[in-house]
Amino acid sequence: MLMPIVSSMERVEHLAYNYLMEQVPMMNILGNIPDEAAVGLMRYAIDNMFYDQSIGRNINFRFGDLTSVWKSKQPYQYLKRIFAKEGDVALKELMQNNHFFLMQLHDAIWHIDIYLKSFPEMKMLHMTRHPVSMVYDWHQKGYGGNFFSDPRNATVTIQWKSELLPYYAAGWEEEYLSMSEIDRIIHMNKRLEDNHRAKYDYLSDEERKKIMIIPFEKMITNPDPILVDICGFLGTSLSKHSERICKRERCPRKFHKDDIAKESDEIKKLCSSEAFEMLMSMSSEYDNLHMTDVKYSE
Repeated sequence: MLMPIVSSMERVEHLAYNYLMEQVPMMNILGNIPDEAAVGLMRYAIDNMFYDQSIGRNINFRFGDLTSVWKSKQPYQYLKRIFAKEGDVALKELMQNNHFFLMQLHDAIWHIDIYLKSFPEMKMLHMTRHPVSMVYDWHQKGYGGNFFSDPRNATVTIQWKSELLPYYAAGWEEEYLSMSEIDRIIHMNKRLEDNHRAKYDYLSDEERKKIMIIPFEKMITNPDPILVDICGFLGTSLSKHSERICKRERCPRKFHKDDIAKESDEIKKLCSSEAFEMLMSMSSEYDNLHMTDVKYSE
């Protein structure tokens, strides 16, 4: 939801996505790729992606995809780039345009060290969501089961005996395998949250200024002040296309107070008491941090 809205802003390019740009940091944090190699690979990848985007190379025409050119704020502008000159002329124009290259990532604060080493001038919009909703969605998608051994899985996996496990399970593999699917998901989310918090707390004040944290629930119920803050954070402004794309992304939308309670009740029926207590602790902390001024619908 967030990235198409951000890409609607002035000077922000259409959203890009690249699985390798997520896998390199994942493998780096596991110790499989050293920092110097990870930095070189990531810089090379972004340079090429930004250049290719500027000349209309590798445009995605698949209508339903998030990165589809048809979902950009100005599809015609991207189609025109197919006929643009390449080489030094294109590179000079790219440097002069002063546009933002926009990429969607997962677990980015956990990997913030290697991102900052690779791109010291980067800015990060980090969207959070209520832990109950996260666990519920992960369960609906089957993330506690055999999802990570599926051929379409794009998350780094580790080999543990005869099993393929998500890299989230590194260091507690036996415990992971002993759990029910829903308990695995709760524990994975808890470890993700702990890793994100530990990395964020370790950052300097200057590094924290490069990150803007956006609660999903506030964004969908009262987006206007957050959009103003995003524009200020990036040094840009809304465009004539922003309102249309916000509506397309259902922002704002109704958010009922009992939605999370219903999801919580469903989870409680499936998980252990220990895991549910962990989830409730995470929820209480999230409520205190991000839910106090959320605008609920009746």
